[in-house]
Amino acid sequence: MDHYRHLESAVPAMEPMTQDQSARVLAEYGMTKEGMARDVATIRAWLEKQPHLPKDDVDDMMIERLLIRCKNSVVVAQRRLDDIYTVRSDMPEFYRARDPLGPEMQSLMRVVGLCVMPRLTPDLTRVSLIRLLDQDVDKFSVEGFIKLTFMGQDVILREPACLGDVVLFDARGYTLAHAVGANPVLIRKAVSHVKRTYPARVTGIHVLFPPSFADRILNIIKSFLPEKLANRIHTHNSLESLLDHIPQDILPKDYGGQEASSDELCETWNQKLISYREYFLNTEKLQSNETLRLEKRKQNTFSNIEGSFRKLDID
Repeated sequence: MDHYRHLESAVPAMEPMTQDQSARVLAEYGMTKEGMARDVATIRAWLEKQPHLPKDDVDDMMIERLLIRCKNSVVVAQRRLDDIYTVRSDMPEFYRARDPLGPEMQSLMRVVGLCVMPRLTPDLTRVSLIRLLDQDVDKFSVEGFIKLTFMGQDVILREPACLGDVVLFDARGYTLAHAVGANPVLIRKAVSHVKRTYPARVTGIHVLFPPSFADRILNIIKSFLPEKLANRIHTHNSLESLLDHIPQDILPKDYGGQEASSDELCETWNQKLISYREYFLNTEKLQSNETLRLEKRKQNTFSNIEGSFRKLDID
């Protein structure tokens, strides 16, 4: 049950929490170690009674971290666990060919740079950065990009918890040609995937150096988001305005911070993904078996949304 536990320290991309930080996280949601142990046992017992869900993929440490991200709600944690495996059967396109050493993902890792800042902010949020490493449109895939970010999401859920997440998206080098592969159906499915499977308080999404057409795309994305989250999307034409939201010292040195360069951090994160290779190879098989589900669920549908970013009227 704990066969993935060692991966946390295999590639130390994120600094472990201090005792003080851990205590602050538990205090935020009124949690105690004793209460958490009881809740983990409750969720474990519930999981054993769900014939449609896999059992061997979830260890107690993951359940503990899921409880924290679900703000100490057993019911929400159970729903998230169910959805984590159900989306794999609902949206299989995001789970095929996820071998981080395979040609598709290796190629994409040379085009898209993903990394997580090693240290938490003073308010215990985790900052992630997404940027282009290669601007060649022919090497870019929107679906592959989404798949790569979801792989990172899977890893973060199994690593030390935090009180929130901040996403930095450096849009330098992106053109409309990069967006033409993203139709609203795909974007809505991706947003639905995150809402169903990523139990986190996203405190900010910051788009750095947005191109002229960014507002049109962001408006489409915002239309699929809860209003509260949509209002947390900000654009910045300079790094100075970003510092009103994020402490400078935790940023990469090429963004004015004190951490390693973004190139170095992205390479470390790629090695982190590679260290999870066995996990990624298994996830396509570890999905819900809907024929065994005891209660019927409402089906998700995306067929009523059509169009693509090719139809955007760009000045």
